[in-house]
Amino acid sequence: MWKKIDMLTKAWKDKSTKEKAENIFRILSTKKFLLLLDDLWEPIDLSKIGVPLPSQKIVSKVVFTTHSEEVGNETLVSHPAIHKPAKMVAKDCGGLPLALTIVGRAMACKKTPEEWKDAIEILMRSALQFPGINKVYYRLKFSFDRLPSDQIRSCFLFCSLFPGDYRIHKRDLVVNYWIDEGIILDDEFDRNKAINRRYSINGDLIRASLLEEEEDILEKLRDVVRDMALWIACEIEKREVSSIQF
Repeated sequence: MWKKIDMLTKAWKDKSTKEKAENIFRILSTKKFLLLLDDLWEPIDLSKIGVPLPSQKIVSKVVFTTHSEEVGNETLVSHPAIHKPAKMVAKDCGGLPLALTIVGRAMACKKTPEEWKDAIEILMRSALQFPGINKVYYRLKFSFDRLPSDQIRSCFLFCSLFPGDYRIHKRDLVVNYWIDEGIILDDEFDRNKAINRRYSINGDLIRASLLEEEEDILEKLRDVVRDMALWIACEIEKREVSSIQF
């Protein structure tokens, strides 16, 4: 792989991080591979280094090691009975890195076996409730359902109006779009507090891995997350239509 993408040349060193990721993606997206990442000390976004997400056509694996005990350790050691349901939740994610990340973020603050067992029940119920849909959707919906408020959920669904992987300007989104659509009402008496509230909502979505920061001023929805958001919006619309009495 190194030879095919000229990793050993000076030209490779002169490429930008984005260009390197595109070259790596071009090679790996056509092959079944096992990628070993050793000694990680912080979270890593595989898509930013050119590693494609698994697909039904090409099933690949990523294995990593870390010396950091902070990676999930606080939750797992909070109660010995958490290990088994945590493994079941991880198994239900089907080995999909994005599902593992998003569901993992949603469960990071759960410190009791009962909370983890409840998560399993919810995931199983969703699978039965929505037969025939892409299984990734209901796994990602798990995180959507755990957002703190309907207002934050509405802000997230609004983001699905942008094209997949579209770079959204953060300030435009939080200061203008959400207000223009009436999702968040501007507080004319204290504009600073209103703006702080919008950025707080934006932070909630980023921490849930439903929005992804590209740079300090840009962010986006991944294609599969956007597809999930559109599916949820359609389901909400169906329920609203069916509830109308003629």
